[in-house]
Amino acid sequence: MKKKMLMMAALLCCLMGFTACGSDDEPDPTATITYTLDFSDDVFKVVDYVAVTYINGAGEEKEAIATSSPWTRTITTNSYPARLGCKLNLAKSSVEESALTQDSYDITVVGHIQYSINGEGQPWHWPDDLSGTGIKKSDVLSFLKKNSPWSMAMILNSDGSFSKSSL
Repeated sequence: MKKKMLMMAALLCCLMGFTACGSDDEPDPTATITYTLDFSDDVFKVVDYVAVTYINGAGEEKEAIATSSPWTRTITTNSYPARLGCKLNLAKSSVEESALTQDSYDITVVGHIQYSINGEGQPWHWPDDLSGTGIKKSDVLSFLKKNSPWSMAMILNSDGSFSKSSL
């Protein structure tokens, strides 16, 4: 009988050793991302609006309309690697050439993606700005079509590292 009790006690100790505990893994950190698009004054002289497609915190593409500068959108995510970015279409909303009143236009879009992970981060200036200086009135519509859509995208990892991507 003592032997059976001793075996039961030993078995009980072994079973307790295999008891599952809660996960010791740290939750993925939360990233706050702000997209900013700065438009030159002339952009809204040649388009009524800018159609913007951006990636939200769930990784889904969402539509927005920019009617002034700067255009900003802030999202959060804790899903990594996080696909981030936005794309804009200038040609979609172009005004007619006959409505253009200047002889030339300076059309510039500068993009920024600023992110922080648990409060620490950095701004990232998009290296491929859309820029056209002194575009003749007769060339505005072709410039817009040639440069649309314009996009900026990156993959953000939970450690804060990132790589350039595409939409």
